[in-house]
Amino acid sequence: MSAREIREDRARAQELDRRATEKAHEYALWLTTYGVPVRDIATLLDVSPQRFSQLANTQHRPEKG
Repeated sequence: MSAREIREDRARAQELDRRATEKAHEYALWLTTYGVPVRDIATLLDVSPQRFSQLANTQHRPEKG
């Protein structure tokens, strides 16, 4: 184990978190277009209804690169 490996693991974790948040946002918007209740979507995503509201209101940011 080295400091470099730890930094690389953290960078990978941050990227995975970013991708998961983006996917959750897109999925939440898709479900809301079909009238799925907020509480049901929050349960599906395993988040609180408040967190769902944050996801739904987040602007989609295109990938860099």
